[in-house]
Parts: sequence; C-alpha cells; structure tokens
Amino acid sequence: MTPLTDRQKDVLDAIQAFIAAHGYAPTSQEIADQLGMAKAAAHGHVRALEAKGAIRRAAGRARSIVVLPLSPPAASEEPSQC
Repeated sequence: MTPLTDRQKDVLDAIQAFIAAHGYAPTSQEIADQLGMAKAAAHGHVRALEAKGAIRRAAGRARSIVVLPLSPPAASEEPSQC
C-alpha cells in the first residue's frame, strides 16, 4: 500500500473511531464535521484512502466504508536485524 499522508491518517483514524463508537461507517459530512474541513475535502480524502487500499466502499451506497487491514511493510521498509 502507498504510504498515507498525515491528513489521510487523521481521516482514517476518524473513520475507525466513528465505527467503534457507532457500529456503522460515517458519511463524508460527519468526517468533515469531526475534522473541521469541507465535505468535498473529506470526500477527496476518502477517495484517496480507497485508491491506496486503506478502505473499501460500495459505489452509490451511504455508510459503506470498510477499513481494510494494513499490509505488512515491504522487505525494503523493514528494519534491519543485526
């Protein structure tokens, strides 16, 4: 998976916290309200998270965000063991 930006990590954390608290996924507006950003910006971050493989969404369905497990780091990213 491509590394996430700090803001994308914030959005992913907000999605995970919302799901933990409510039992269902947030809307783009709820993400925007929680993080103090415009709805369009929140939606853009959600699309980026989907493109990077951090989440999955069903097209045309509200509250369909599913957080995917993080992939293990590539061999080149693992700390060397000496």
